[in-house]
Amino acid sequence: MGLIKLFPLLLFVFISNASASTINAENKPTIYFDYLPFVKTYETQQAKNAVSATTLLFMQNITRHAALKFLPTIRLLAELDIDTEQSKCALFKLKTAERLDNYYFSLPISFLSTNRLYLRPGMQALSVDLLNEDGEIKNITSLFNDNQNTILLWQDISYGELVDAALRKIPSKNKIIIKGLTSHGSSAKMIERGRTNYAILFPSEVAEFESEMQPFDLLSYRIDGTEPISTGHLMCNKTDASKAWLDKFNAVLVELYESPEFIKANTFKISSQEKILVLNAINQLKFDILTSD
Repeated sequence: MGLIKLFPLLLFVFISNASASTINAENKPTIYFDYLPFVKTYETQQAKNAVSATTLLFMQNITRHAALKFLPTIRLLAELDIDTEQSKCALFKLKTAERLDNYYFSLPISFLSTNRLYLRPGMQALSVDLLNEDGEIKNITSLFNDNQNTILLWQDISYGELVDAALRKIPSKNKIIIKGLTSHGSSAKMIERGRTNYAILFPSEVAEFESEMQPFDLLSYRIDGTEPISTGHLMCNKTDASKAWLDKFNAVLVELYESPEFIKANTFKISSQEKILVLNAINQLKFDILTSD
């Protein structure tokens, strides 16, 4: 089935589920996103990969129940922290223990391969003593012992608890911090052009900005201790309105997990190996929901 034909089906499935679960339009929340290419994805209705496919699945339908707005990351986080009873959420955020103290989270709305350490073109493979038996880098900070190596990072985003903790130990002089940009693809382009030695990127970010004719020639490594799949969530301010709305939204998601369209969106244009990991993660989540109290 062609992509253009697929998304009306996604729309129908989600709206049907939404009607059954009765997401109330009252106290309509505002959902902010900080990744500008999502705008073009929504306008053209063209998905490039699983990330943009799940974005379409979400955006096409949630506009019936929430207002969608773009804000740069730093402004988005500040907006969520404003003291108000109004429900406000951020789209596609990682759930961490630190964030759980300050925000409510939805069930997962996207599943993708966890971020990896990427090396600029021309760099030698990492020494075996830096890797565990599975070929994963054991300690990112060991790459920056008294040298001028640099790592490219985004300001004000989380890479997951374990990676965030490691990054805090890297000296400031070894960090190149991207501020105020709106396309994660700039990170992939910068390391591909040799502007930095290392970067922490999701494989989907790299795939989105490489072409079939000129794939990026980048070595990458899984990071020891991280899960193979990361999940994206709605991250909402801690208000009674947000909690009530998320309860209803989560009920819709549980129904949507059973639809073949949800699986198609989350596995769109990913490798067969990655597809197995994504399907296992979705099935595990469904099992956890069924067996929870």
